[in-house]
Formats: sequence, structure tokens, C-alpha cells
Amino acid sequence: MYLYYSCSDRESLALTGWQCDVADSFFLHKFNYCLRIVFRHDESLPQHLRSFTAGAVFVRVLTYGVEVLQFVKHYSEAVNQLEQLIGQHVYRLEYRGRWYDRLALNLDYHLKQPMQVFPLCFLFLLIT
Repeated sequence: MYLYYSCSDRESLALTGWQCDVADSFFLHKFNYCLRIVFRHDESLPQHLRSFTAGAVFVRVLTYGVEVLQFVKHYSEAVNQLEQLIGQHVYRLEYRGRWYDRLALNLDYHLKQPMQVFPLCFLFLLIT
């Protein structure tokens, strides 16, 4: 986890770029495993207690991972990770607006896919 957190530091990214890819795939796999195991239990907890669970920690790490992927210009992987973060409805719900914003920016500006942004914006307006 320390390696992954240190990858979000922009100065150390140049020194450990290859390790960040390994850490990203490792934590993405662990996040899926964590969701499968603890999802039912964490869903029954009140919202203010969910931030202290393992799933919330993995969501925070994946949020840092999106920043790392965008810094190294891996926008399609960042879009996949953002879609996975938006797809879960248990952890860090207060970050959903930021995730939608980054997803729309990556699709429109970096990946040049503006036709995918319009349905995304309407979906976000419907769920809020």
C-alpha cells in the first residue's frame, strides 16, 4: 500500500514509474476481492461508519490511482477505473461528483469522445 501511495506523489513518479503499473493492477485486483467479501457487511453499516472499513480504504487508493494514471497519460485506463468507482454505491459517495467530472473531462478532452459525455451528463443529473 505504501508503494501505491508513494506513486501518487508526483515527484517520486518518475523514479518508480514501472512499479506504479504493478501497484495499480495489484490494488485493482484486491479492490474487487474486497468488494466481493465485505460488501454485504459494509452495506448494512451506517454511512458515517463505512469510511473506516477496508473497502473505503481501497476506494481511496483507487482514487489516487486515477490521478496517477492521468499523470502518466493513461486516460483509457483512468476511464475504466473511474467507471468502476462510479459503479459501486457503498463507499465514498461524496466523491461521485468529482469522479463524474474527471470521467467527462477524460472522455471529452483527452480521448476525444464527446458523444459519450452527453449521456454521462444526463445520467449524473438523473441520479442527483
